[in-house]
Amino acid sequence: MSALPSSSTVINIKPDNSIANINVTARIDYNLRFTKQAVLVVGDSNDDYSQVARQYLVAISNQETNQVNTAFVSASSKLNDIQLRCRLIEQLFSNTLFDPEQSLVQSVLRLAQQQSDVLTIIIEHAQALSLQIKYELCQLVQVAKKSNTLINVIFFGSFDSGKEVVGDKTLFKNKLVIIDALTGQLYNYDDPKLAPVVKPIKVHLWQKIVLGLSVVLLMAACLALFIYISDVDNKSLFTQTTVMADKASEDSFSKPIVTSIDSSTTPITDSNDKQLNKPATTVNEANATDIYQALLNDTELKAPQVANSSEVFNALLATTSTAALEEASEDTEILSPNNEAIKASETLKTNTSEAGSYYAQAALLAPEGYVIQIAGFFDNKRLTEFLTTYETMPLHHYTKDLNGKEFTVVTSENYATKEDAKAAIQAFPDDLVARDPWIKPISLVLAEINTFKE
Repeated sequence: MSALPSSSTVINIKPDNSIANINVTARIDYNLRFTKQAVLVVGDSNDDYSQVARQYLVAISNQETNQVNTAFVSASSKLNDIQLRCRLIEQLFSNTLFDPEQSLVQSVLRLAQQQSDVLTIIIEHAQALSLQIKYELCQLVQVAKKSNTLINVIFFGSFDSGKEVVGDKTLFKNKLVIIDALTGQLYNYDDPKLAPVVKPIKVHLWQKIVLGLSVVLLMAACLALFIYISDVDNKSLFTQTTVMADKASEDSFSKPIVTSIDSSTTPITDSNDKQLNKPATTVNEANATDIYQALLNDTELKAPQVANSSEVFNALLATTSTAALEEASEDTEILSPNNEAIKASETLKTNTSEAGSYYAQAALLAPEGYVIQIAGFFDNKRLTEFLTTYETMPLHHYTKDLNGKEFTVVTSENYATKEDAKAAIQAFPDDLVARDPWIKPISLVLAEINTFKE
């Protein structure tokens, strides 16, 4: 497709000595013809890029060399992905059956190969498009170029759409060209004007209140813990002081009393009137411990023996009836199906956690590979039954967003070429072939996984 310079209107741009006036329509036409990439025209206001979009439509209508099949959609945040796919395909291919849940890469390319017209898709207000639709349209242009099918995609939007593309430049680099709507200047993905703006986090009043209450509660809890620890320490100190005081009083009470007899002052005579000089003697008074041991001299106090837990359990087990044991065994059998359900649920969680990593590793080995989409489920129970039925096959699955719900897609392993994938379908069981499995690039799978994570 080409836009003739004579039929296009040059945009009135402000004079700038650093940038020459360029026909924006001709710039779009040049990039579509020679780079074979999608084009994004950005402007500061709606009037800037909308005026270029109208001029480009006029330029296409004035062409006489080729027959151009054009679809024009004004995007809105009220339109979801399925509605946008329907509007595009209905304008390009009238009275044709299609699946709006399929990617545009699959549906549009399949229908475009059935006719020889040049397809041109024009999207206005691209900032209202989802990242998924932008990626599908850019991928459509790249895949069509490889299959020698001429499909052109032009986006018109504000600088916000360009900043969103630059924020995910790994998905759009070498697939999308960004052009200024006023000057026709080409923007690099590292241009400061397209740098994503980091918006400050806005804290609402209720969030401030909750944060303040949380701080107050935390301080109150710390204060209560401090008081509790101080109380425990004081009690421990008081107990130690009491014990030391009791021990000191006991020691002072049990001090020995010494009695001395001086032989020089108190003579003792026996019956033979002989004087006996006896040495001084010391008498120790018995303390409380000695008296207690004397009382227990003939009687030994023994602490009563307490039965341990094993002896109590054996005694209870001896009195258990046979009927009670049978009832316990029946309860065990009833619980076993639930245990199997729990095991199956845990297995599904483990497989789900490992699902995304398989496609990333497989894409490293075969980045241009293909997988076979076999089935999809909203219900995890049906997904588990399906995977259990075909547990011998190398099946994998991932989760994406479908109409605001989590939708799990079951696919085959990654094949290096589409021919290998077609040969694998022929080897499928009849019940899987009846599901009409279809082939999709693994790059599209990675895009759906990344979009769902965001």
